[in-house]
Amino acid sequence: MDIKKITGAETGHVVQALSEALRVSRFKATILTPRWNVVRLSRVKLRTGKEWCGSHAKACENAHKDHGNPKRTLLEGADWVEFNDCIVNNTLDKLGVSADVQSAVCIIRWGTRRRIRYESNHTRGSKEHGTFEHVWDFDGPAEHYADYTGRTAVPSDFPEGTPGIYQPLNYNVVG
Repeated sequence: MDIKKITGAETGHVVQALSEALRVSRFKATILTPRWNVVRLSRVKLRTGKEWCGSHAKACENAHKDHGNPKRTLLEGADWVEFNDCIVNNTLDKLGVSADVQSAVCIIRWGTRRRIRYESNHTRGSKEHGTFEHVWDFDGPAEHYADYTGRTAVPSDFPEGTPGIYQPLNYNVVG
C-alpha cells in the first residue's frame, strides 16, 4: 500500500504516527520510504493468528469453508477495512494530511477524502472449482469518500458477510 502526494506533514512525521498507531493495534506492518514524499506499508499482518478464508468482499462461497480454515495472521476482507480506517485514514486525518492512498485492490484515500464505503460488484473464479470469490470495487463514486480531517470518522460500510474480526465498536456489519 502506497501513501503518495503527502502534504500537510513531513514524511517522517507520517511514518512516526503510523508506527505509533500500529504499536497499539492488533496489526503489524513494515513501513518503508522508498522515495521522497512516499510511504509504503507492506507485510501487513495480524499480531495473533485466527481462522482465515480470504481477503475478499461478501460471504465466502468456496467449498473448503466447511472443512475448517487454516489459522493464519493474514488479514481478511473486513480486517483490511478496519486497517484502512483505524491505522491509515485516522492517522492521516489526525495529522491533517492530504495524501493519495492506494492498495493493490482499491483506492483508500484521495487527498483529504477517505473511503467510507467499500463495495463489491464483481466476481472472479469458478464455484465448481472452489475458486469463486467476490472482488472489491477498485474505486467508487465521489459519495464513497468523505473528509473527516479534525473530527472523528464513522466506520466504513462494506458488504454484509465479509470475513474478518472487528475490535473497534460501531462497525455496522460483522463478517
